[in-house]
Amino acid sequence: MRDSGSRDRGSNPRGATSFLYHLSPNNPVEFRLPSLEERRRFYLKHFDYRRAVAFVKRHDDNPVFAVKLGANSGIYDPRFEEKIRRRVNVLFLGPLLERHSPRELGKVFARYAPEGVYYWRNRVREYALCRVCPHKRRRDYSKCFSCSNFRGQELAFDVDADVNGDLKGAARATDLIHDELPYREKVRVFSGRGFHVHVFDEEAYALDLEERKKLAKRFERYIDPWVTAGNATLIRLPYTLNGLSGTVVLPLPSTATEFCRQHCPENEEK
Repeated sequence: MRDSGSRDRGSNPRGATSFLYHLSPNNPVEFRLPSLEERRRFYLKHFDYRRAVAFVKRHDDNPVFAVKLGANSGIYDPRFEEKIRRRVNVLFLGPLLERHSPRELGKVFARYAPEGVYYWRNRVREYALCRVCPHKRRRDYSKCFSCSNFRGQELAFDVDADVNGDLKGAARATDLIHDELPYREKVRVFSGRGFHVHVFDEEAYALDLEERKKLAKRFERYIDPWVTAGNATLIRLPYTLNGLSGTVVLPLPSTATEFCRQHCPENEEK
């Protein structure tokens, strides 16, 4: 367990925030684990809540948020020791914008100093019904597609660097997927360790499980098919911190290949 005083693997002699998101042309991405203190400071001082909310509202006017506490990095707030011990790493925070202003989101996330902040890709009519749904508690999200409360799921592709050899390979795969999809409202996002492709077309929300599985099969050599097939329902919220890499999740203004040309290390470790 790592508490707020841990600084060993997350230490950075160049300063606490230099690795976070200050990417400039020809400045390569640098991966490292941020400490709990740095994660908390990011949400209090550097989180761009305006852009984050504007992005997620393309998905849903009343989005549902979630956090991962830190089981993967081993860095988490001591208050969550019992949850981590019981293998509870994901906490659904619900539709936060019903209770908080966008400006307050950073303070809410800072309470958890999370390893990652996510939003739920499902659209539903009434989230309160989902909170008591046994299928949600068992994470059997395939049942959502036949529920009368369900309004669709955002189509997304998770393109990992590990699957594609390195970050440059993932960038090429991301652009290929983006260009081959027959949709108009598509966004490429640097996820902190790879790339995501988000699709906001209404017809994509209406895809059933079989149609999603076919897309997952089509691109399976490049992606985590579990995400595209509709079984994994969370995706990282842009403009938040990836606590496994120390980099910020950023929508891309152009291609992933162009992003990589400016920011990918010349000699990546495989």
